[in-house]
Amino acid sequence: MKIILFFVRRILSLRYSVILKGANHLKHDGPVLILPNHVALVDPRIMISFLWKYLRVSPVASEKYYNKPVIRQIMDAVWAVPIWEMWAWADPKEVKKVFKKVVEAMKEWSNILIYPSGQIYRQGYESIKWKQAAYNIVNLMPENTKVIGIRDRWLWGSIWSMAWDN
Repeated sequence: MKIILFFVRRILSLRYSVILKGANHLKHDGPVLILPNHVALVDPRIMISFLWKYLRVSPVASEKYYNKPVIRQIMDAVWAVPIWEMWAWADPKEVKKVFKKVVEAMKEWSNILIYPSGQIYRQGYESIKWKQAAYNIVNLMPENTKVIGIRDRWLWGSIWSMAWDN
């Protein structure tokens, strides 16, 4: 996997200049919960491939994307945690099971990457209205977990974002 992600970083570097500031904050003896903003469709690939140099990250992914034929093998290779789409009318007990699944993955694999908004930007800033996944996971996570917020600003306006067609 390390070799594959090296090539992914090389390919992405042809188009994007990625500078990771504060990489020293990624070092931690316990699990790490990474909460980035979700500017464009390509940023999960960038996040995983560049973070992998410092720590192994398991992304949380919607089952609707996780279960696609070719993508599933890629998701399994990076130990993605599949969760079903949560809607306002979902049974609260079922929703709690989703959060517990993510927390169990943190106990097993240590490092989780989850986008708090659950969707890419629809405007030039992120809106996390009515999203409680990150809040609930933080309330259930192991005590020695380090929480890191990552902010990227440079993908808004790219072809992978909603800047031009929303």
